[in-house]
Amino acid sequence: MKKILLALISCFCYLSANAQVAYEQNVVIDDSYGTSNPQSIHAADIDNDGFKDILVASYGEIIWRRSTDGQGNFETERRLIDDFVDAYTVRTGDFDNDGDLDVVFFMRGNGSTANVMYSENLDGAGNFAEAVALATTNSFFGLRLQVIDMNNDGDLDIIYGSTQNISWIDNTDGQANFTDNYLLANNDGFIAVDVDGDNLVDIIRDNGYDLNAYKFNADGTLGFFETMNTFALYQDYQAADIDNDGDNDILTLYINGSSKRVHWFENTDGMGTFANRQTLITLPTSSSGSANSTKGIRLVDVDNNGHLDVIVYDANQDGTTLYKNSGSLSFSNEIVINTDVPSISDVFVTDLNNDNTPDLLVTDFNFSEYFWYSNTDGLGNYSTRNPISSTALSANHVDYADIDGDGDLDLVSSSHGDNKVAWYENTDGQGNFSNLQNIISNTNEKPRNVFAVDMDGDTDNDVLFYSYLDSTTDEYQLIWIENDGSGNFTQQHIFETTMDDIIKIAYADVDDDGDMDVISGEENSTLVLYKNNGDGTFAPRIVFSQPGTSYILSLQVADVDGDDDIDILASYNNNEIIWHENTDGLGDLTTKHVIVESMHYPAAIFAADIDGDTDVDVLYANRFYDEVGYFINTDGQGTFDAPVITSEIPQNPSIIYSLDVDEDGDMDMITNSEEGQKFVWFPNDGNANFGDPVEITSFIGNISRITVADLDEDGKVDLITSIFTNEILWFKNLGAFTNTISGIVRLDANADGCDNTDAPIPSLLITTDNGENSFSTFTKADGTFMLQANKEIYTTQITSSLPNYYTSSPLSYTNDFTGLSNTNQVADFCIEANQTINDLSIVVYPSIDDPRPGFDTDYQIVYKNEGTVPLSGNISFTFDDSKVQFLSASETVATQTSNSLTFNYSGLNPFETRTINLEFNVFAPPTTNIDDILLTSATINPVAGDETEENNSFQLEQTVIGSYDPNDIRVLEGEEIFIEDADKYLHYIIRFQNTGTASAINVNVENMLDDKFDWSTIQIESLSHDGRVEITNGNQVNFIFDNINLPDSTSDEPNSHGYIAYRIKPKSNVVIGDIFLSTADIFFDFNPPITTNTASTEIVAPLSVEEFNNNQLTVYPNPTKNIVTINATQQLERVTIFDINGKLLKTVVAKNGQLQMEIPLKQFSKGIYFLKIQTNLGTQTQKIIKQ
Repeated sequence: MKKILLALISCFCYLSANAQVAYEQNVVIDDSYGTSNPQSIHAADIDNDGFKDILVASYGEIIWRRSTDGQGNFETERRLIDDFVDAYTVRTGDFDNDGDLDVVFFMRGNGSTANVMYSENLDGAGNFAEAVALATTNSFFGLRLQVIDMNNDGDLDIIYGSTQNISWIDNTDGQANFTDNYLLANNDGFIAVDVDGDNLVDIIRDNGYDLNAYKFNADGTLGFFETMNTFALYQDYQAADIDNDGDNDILTLYINGSSKRVHWFENTDGMGTFANRQTLITLPTSSSGSANSTKGIRLVDVDNNGHLDVIVYDANQDGTTLYKNSGSLSFSNEIVINTDVPSISDVFVTDLNNDNTPDLLVTDFNFSEYFWYSNTDGLGNYSTRNPISSTALSANHVDYADIDGDGDLDLVSSSHGDNKVAWYENTDGQGNFSNLQNIISNTNEKPRNVFAVDMDGDTDNDVLFYSYLDSTTDEYQLIWIENDGSGNFTQQHIFETTMDDIIKIAYADVDDDGDMDVISGEENSTLVLYKNNGDGTFAPRIVFSQPGTSYILSLQVADVDGDDDIDILASYNNNEIIWHENTDGLGDLTTKHVIVESMHYPAAIFAADIDGDTDVDVLYANRFYDEVGYFINTDGQGTFDAPVITSEIPQNPSIIYSLDVDEDGDMDMITNSEEGQKFVWFPNDGNANFGDPVEITSFIGNISRITVADLDEDGKVDLITSIFTNEILWFKNLGAFTNTISGIVRLDANADGCDNTDAPIPSLLITTDNGENSFSTFTKADGTFMLQANKEIYTTQITSSLPNYYTSSPLSYTNDFTGLSNTNQVADFCIEANQTINDLSIVVYPSIDDPRPGFDTDYQIVYKNEGTVPLSGNISFTFDDSKVQFLSASETVATQTSNSLTFNYSGLNPFETRTINLEFNVFAPPTTNIDDILLTSATINPVAGDETEENNSFQLEQTVIGSYDPNDIRVLEGEEIFIEDADKYLHYIIRFQNTGTASAINVNVENMLDDKFDWSTIQIESLSHDGRVEITNGNQVNFIFDNINLPDSTSDEPNSHGYIAYRIKPKSNVVIGDIFLSTADIFFDFNPPITTNTASTEIVAPLSVEEFNNNQLTVYPNPTKNIVTINATQQLERVTIFDINGKLLKTVVAKNGQLQMEIPLKQFSKGIYFLKIQTNLGTQTQKIIKQ
């Protein structure tokens, strides 16, 4: 999956006199492919598209896997709800009667409690509100939850229980207003079902050894039916009409030691009178297993014969079995569905592929997997597992090789968080890893350091790794698993089991016999050689190191002394970096050489020739001293100079690697920086003089390994990494961008062609495209631009949307850099006017500080000549003098009244933009109060004869606030625009503030454009600081402020702010109902991004005069405390509630023909909210105040 393109000429790239590099980040696997420790699974149509999606409750989150086609294919994971402790038993229901499915689940609370949580589906598209707690039970053991209409009032309620109690939550009004009601104490399990035919839900409860039936009365009280059994050793309970007599019976899963049965309690009269238990099915016994392992039963007609069959799942039996009911309660022998789910945690039965047969969804807790089994023929014959999820939890290593024999390079990984060794198929030889993860092994505990290597000499690539048996014998094992050449891994070979801690392994042909030997770094400074006999069997281990007490940190193989055999290098914690000489070329490694006697924590070393003298030098990362550096091999025989510290900028570097990043013929250095978790590169001048660090990636996580290979067969070496935070990534090498395209854009004012006397044009968007990627920049103030290019063919042109009264000459250039380096090609453009046009525009941008009572606030007027001739005139600015007082302006005020200012301007040239900064003071209360509205407007003259008179004036509406987020994005046009305005600009302002503890040297703001915007229309209105703007592939906009040195807010609050103002037009094909969304990520130096709010604007239809008169709305009371009522003269369709920041909070769908709605606001805090009320004639927005 392509995740992000690392934009050229942005903070992700390096510009020098020689080269610039760029990489494209691609995800092989990350947390969107799976979740940790799934505990509950459920299927329901979350987004109302007719397909059943999947919900998973796991550690700290509720996951949604959206069905793409209703055929059992799903998108990657979306986190609906997160940031809490363990989640259990997720279920759905339309609790607020708005036509979509909401979510309820258990969440572990404080101590030993558990909370019943509720989250509303806000819009029927899978956008959920923050989860709220409805009730708390004092135990997180024995949790059970059902969604059911308990009291027959037509809406869905919730019944839940733990070992402490059974309670039910009454949905009091069908609008998700809930009341918790206690029912019973002490509980080992229950099922809620109507057993007496009165349409009220009764309760079957297991407590101690008693299984009791209780009648649920209309007033919510309980009556006692009977004790059904006095030896109730039951693990699960289900209710259904198993005997087809029209009433609900009870089935239980009985387990007493090795004795396992499915018991049936027949409802003899439909009135809740139960017969003694009967054994329907005797299950196979098991001699071992945990009494606390997950077990359960499910009842479903799998073969469509009209009789309910029984599915049993048991983690002690590693899976799921089926017992078919042929009629008259006669069940088949055990039919095995699966036996490879050793930690099964849930089974859900549903038709997942729309073939009208019940399929199975299954979760495996320990292996962090969930998958489904298709009922292939409608007769209960189930397929092999269809994986849905994939994980690489705590991915510790990655390697590459051709695993399946198709000639391209695949990837292998080890991850100790889910005990997996896996491989990933390069499906097309172009680095497409779209197929699901292939599991090689998930039964070896804590696998680490996986390598793809031919261990048995059969020319295919096997996998080598070590395993730590921490849950059993506390031993370590060296293991390789045999590949049949097609990616099928068959036989496992354990060639070492030891009580000594194995920490690192490597492989090489140490004894020069043509096969791969294994080197192991163990505790107490121990280094061990395992010589391969050539067939994957090994000679007895050879310890070649001296005894010690250190812990090995890094292990490398290389020819250190230039004698054409493999030597061994190692680094140790708080100790030395050494190498062992292969003195005879046959594996005698006992001779030890010390490179440095003591270094605090050399977390990583790497051998490479960094000074161009053909021998091997050693690079190091001294983690807790924040150092990276190197040792020069002075004589080519393994004599090393003192360490040279290259940089102390990376924070806690844990990896080091060397390759020729910029294709200049020397070996550069790559490392990581834990602060901000970046991936950085140090360019080498060829003589081991390294430049300043250059960031290769954005925030990616804690890197565990880096290696390199040409994954996409384009002749360029790509980067491959594993990330401890569950990711495998690769970075496509786009090549060294050693070439440049530069030029200048001028305005031909006198229609005689452009020359040096014609004025340059700033802020025009220039784009160059090589057919795969496009890169854009804006012309500078002097009209010049420069773009980097690699050795490909580019088309370069002006992409700013010029008015039809301007033409570009030429329209484009073709820049062919095939086989070229360090070459510049010129692309000058001449803009010519074909008619005389007056066209002015004006915008008012708000301050970086929102208006607050008693504080100063600023405005910036931005005005522009978009016509073809110079213009002069004046600008008027009006304000509300009852709420604010004018203080100062950056330009001379020509005239002034109590509520207006006038400024003169002259000689405003075509394409020229000017600004005026204004400062006001907001009056303190009681004159100006929080929630007051401030209106300001600006007009630029002359208006008469202007090509587009409507943009000669601008009005800004602001709400006075008490506090604000200093890092945000807003759209000045607000939450709605009319369809007839969809061809006009939307104006955005992004504000940022350095709230850290030190100045920010560099700031980078990333803004992904909505795909409904025409990116070629973007225009930069104003920047708070000198910066540049880069656009990659028409949607990723980077605002780059290098060397901004933005002060921190503690040291210099007024100057700690910055802003970006730009405008952009929608595409021509937008329609009513389209919504434009915009979010920004703000990076301060190497820190993780600050993500802003999402600015939202929807296209709506205006009301005609007749429609407006016919569409009168009344909203009352306002202010309100709990409920607002809406009366309408036309049919209500939907009411959407937003907070003051534009965040969508709730959507309520009206019933057909409804003219009045009551909207509950009890769950909202005090403040201002907006109701967007949609009727059959259009939409209106009303502000309400919640007291």
